[in-house]
Amino acid sequence: MREAPGAGGAAAAGFSAPPRPRTLSSKRERGAVAAILCFLAAPAFAQPTDNPIPASGGAIIFGEPEAGAKDLVYRPDEISGGLRFSIKGQSNPHALDAGWKGEKTCALLDDNAAMRAFRCVFASGAGHERHFHPKHWGYVVEGGTMRVTDGKGVRDLKMKAGDSWWSDGVEWHEAFNIGDTTAIYVIVEPKDQ
Repeated sequence: MREAPGAGGAAAAGFSAPPRPRTLSSKRERGAVAAILCFLAAPAFAQPTDNPIPASGGAIIFGEPEAGAKDLVYRPDEISGGLRFSIKGQSNPHALDAGWKGEKTCALLDDNAAMRAFRCVFASGAGHERHFHPKHWGYVVEGGTMRVTDGKGVRDLKMKAGDSWWSDGVEWHEAFNIGDTTAIYVIVEPKDQ
């Protein structure tokens, strides 16, 4: 027979209930954890057929990088305190270092021995100046319509919250938010480049 709440049980015996586990209180914490978990589980999930990004990531892979993995180097970054990626001979900045009209568009979320994650925010009418990416996984937190320019031309990409992609690297591209909403992405770069 079950006892009524408050009667008997651990409380009556003088024991207190175990502490509740800490919850993730901010959107930033939940977003970072979700991005990392999705990155680790990405190979196990097939993309839905209504996803505009093919499973190959072709809509986001804007060209094969000319530099090989051996040409990718890490250098200390005095701004973030972590590492900054660069490719030998690459004149464009890394996505985290590029901005829009002198303002940063991306902020570092985490940087450890295995990966680096950052969040990029593009208000309507704002963009991301020309930059490159090493291989990475991306996740759309808030969707939007971006006009992307690269070596293959100009195209408009409409992405919705929850979309994700894998890219083997981008030699260069630039983007401009032509939509009415703020677009937010999380980018996770493995360091086993």
